[in-house]
Amino acid sequence: MRGCVPTTSLDGSRSSRNRPFRKEDLPARLCRTLAGAAALALACLIGGPGRALTRGTTGADFLKIATGVRAVSMGGSFVAIGEDVYSVYWNPAGIANLQAPEAAGSYVKLFDRVDGISMLSAACEIPRFPGGYGNSAVGLLWLTTGSFDSTDPAALVRAASGAASDLMTFVSYAAPVSEGLSAGGGLKVVRRALTGADPTSFVADPVTGDQVPTRSIDYQAGGVGVDVGVLWENLERTISAGASVQNIGKMGAFQEGFGMSMGGGSELLPVTFRTGAAIKVRLWGHQLLSSADLTSYIDSFTKPRLSVGAEYSIMGMAFLRLGWEQPLDAPLGRTALDFGARSGVAALPSPMRTGIGFRAPVGTSSLVQVDYALAPFGTLGAVHHVAMLVRWNIPKSPRAVTAGAPVQVDTRKVKPALVIEPKQIKFEQAPKEWKVEIKDDRGRVVKTFSGLGLPPKALDWDGVDDRGKIMTDLSNLKFSLTAKDIGNKVVRTGSSIASVTAEPQLKAVAGKPLYPEVVFVLPQGNYQLWQVQIQDAGRLVRSWEGQGRPDSPLKWDGKDQAGRSVKLDKPKYSWEFVSEEGQKIKGERKLPQVEADVRPEAAANRVRLIGVRFRGTASDLTDDHQLVMKKAAAFLAEHPDSSLVIESYADVAGGDEESYLLGRSRAEKVLHALTEDYQIRAARVTMRIYGRSKAPPSYPNVPEEEQRQRVDLVINVRR
Repeated sequence: MRGCVPTTSLDGSRSSRNRPFRKEDLPARLCRTLAGAAALALACLIGGPGRALTRGTTGADFLKIATGVRAVSMGGSFVAIGEDVYSVYWNPAGIANLQAPEAAGSYVKLFDRVDGISMLSAACEIPRFPGGYGNSAVGLLWLTTGSFDSTDPAALVRAASGAASDLMTFVSYAAPVSEGLSAGGGLKVVRRALTGADPTSFVADPVTGDQVPTRSIDYQAGGVGVDVGVLWENLERTISAGASVQNIGKMGAFQEGFGMSMGGGSELLPVTFRTGAAIKVRLWGHQLLSSADLTSYIDSFTKPRLSVGAEYSIMGMAFLRLGWEQPLDAPLGRTALDFGARSGVAALPSPMRTGIGFRAPVGTSSLVQVDYALAPFGTLGAVHHVAMLVRWNIPKSPRAVTAGAPVQVDTRKVKPALVIEPKQIKFEQAPKEWKVEIKDDRGRVVKTFSGLGLPPKALDWDGVDDRGKIMTDLSNLKFSLTAKDIGNKVVRTGSSIASVTAEPQLKAVAGKPLYPEVVFVLPQGNYQLWQVQIQDAGRLVRSWEGQGRPDSPLKWDGKDQAGRSVKLDKPKYSWEFVSEEGQKIKGERKLPQVEADVRPEAAANRVRLIGVRFRGTASDLTDDHQLVMKKAAAFLAEHPDSSLVIESYADVAGGDEESYLLGRSRAEKVLHALTEDYQIRAARVTMRIYGRSKAPPSYPNVPEEEQRQRVDLVINVRR
């Protein structure tokens, strides 16, 4: 496992001297570099023992203002949350695990009853830092008071206007350093500007007698700071902990024009120490995120403040947030802005923060999120925070197939695909019409299918009910088939519904039997709960479960939960996946005890049957298709050492996901027919679902519309 440990050489030493740099060394070096830089910078800045720092003796205190609407509404408890680009303002390691580029901006109206004071912030995260490792981010924070003057209404001479503004720009980088642990660092440049009176421009006002400045001079101060941080998350990403040290640096003295004079008049930046933890749980079918932070500043280190917050996510689209920020040296329910004694800011009556947020998908790989936070500041009025975040090029999670390259499918967008297989009805007369009704556990009809003629052997349902809403609970559903013949005789039947979505795939290990070594390839995605079980005649043999992203591949060595080898009679495996939106998918299948497919030698002969062709989005097998499969089955019967590969190609207007799902549906029907109707052993068959990710071999005698809509049967001949 990679981490912050020395490298052990072949002779047992831990020296890495004279060894060339490798990419694998980057995490460990990053961890050591950040720790060393933080310790050295703090030691140099504080200047040794005996230097006392009191509250309000640091410069650029605007860096203490909470940034990021989501973090503000959670009371500022954000150091252990690394889920969006604004986490970089609290912990630079927070961007290490972001998978898609995103940009965010926020506007803050500081105090309802004070005019002109506002703050803007923006940040942009870029995944895969040049070189392919880690993520980077850039951003800014700008605070302005607008222009003002001190003219007495009774005076004849108008005073020159003044203004003040603060600007901080930064660049950050973060990367994983080991399993679950990330580290990050950032460099920031600070500029403070103040437009003040020109001491040579004062004149006496003839009415008031006051000395009034008639000209202004621009004064500026510059500084440089460093942030470092670490973030740990468990494998399920449900528990996290983080720590950061921010604003390690100095601020120069004010002077005319921009400069960074670190001589007399320079001050420390407000070095900030943060540590905290967060946890995600399921509450009433949705996700609850809770967090707590402890924050100290270098000028008031012994007087930390506690921040706690919570966010309730409703289907990942709406967010309710609540936070509390409490200085531990103040009475409960009272707080104060920690700008120091020189600021003159009075105590604030309420430490409570509230906020809401809304998220909406844009296309298939982007989203937009809008957030609002409210912070009551007593006599100064409330502070309003508004922000927008845009995320694009969201990567799609791979869905593994039995063989061949994985196809990219976004599991957040794929609706549950259910296969309904009504019991076949023997009609005394020709069928006239049919209807299939799906009912919930209360007997209410949620979906209806109907048609003319012979009822289909199978129906595909995308999980959307008759009102156009996605069903969140797919368990305990029943369906009934009602058919009427030409003599108006009604025949009914019923059965349970079977789900095939989010199904684990059995992965063959070449040259080894499938049992007792079984490899499950689990569908990837963040789940509230996932569970895979192996049972034998109703007895639980082995179980795996967890939250978040499941382990994949999942290997079973043929032993039970206690580690004892077992002999199975009628084994089967079952699965259940509950998505972040509360969507529940479950099912079970027989666990085949068969030999895995062994690929033939490269020099073996190969026969490709291309007669299983489709048009449009059709997936039902026809009589022509049956002839092709019958021919393949006869050939395999004559050559028992040969094997068969099902290659499924599909290209429809909906895109990669729809093409993959259509190709999978066709391939599964072909596989079912070969194994059930023609008694081909499943061990001799391999299924490759390409969708539109790979172009099929082109044949001149195949119509153009069917070139990419077919299932080829490829026989590897061994005589």
